[in-house]
Amino acid sequence: MKKRIIAVGAGAILTTAIIVSTLYSDPPVEDVVLEHAEFDSQLAHQEMVSISEAVMNALADYEIIGDIQINYQESISITTSEDQSIAEEMQNEILQALNSEGLSSVANINTYDIIIKSEVYEK
Repeated sequence: MKKRIIAVGAGAILTTAIIVSTLYSDPPVEDVVLEHAEFDSQLAHQEMVSISEAVMNALADYEIIGDIQINYQESISITTSEDQSIAEEMQNEILQALNSEGLSSVANINTYDIIIKSEVYEK
């Protein structure tokens, strides 16, 4: 009888342990598949170099061009000391350069916002 009580007690403890461990264990991990577009850094670099050259050529006739920053497939920011009234003219020059046949191979060329900041530089 004593052995039977010990066996039932041990079985109850073992069953309780299994139930508790099942309740508090981590849920099963599912395989996660992340979809992403292939990114070719060399191609992105070449596109940005081509855009930089086109912008610099388009703005060659202007007096002072400061920084030119290009955020890939987002924006082109240009800092200049030219009067702000010339900004629209500069923007048109850049748009013509971006839409030229020389940049026809650049992906998503129309996604770029053109930002021209006019600042007065101290001499």
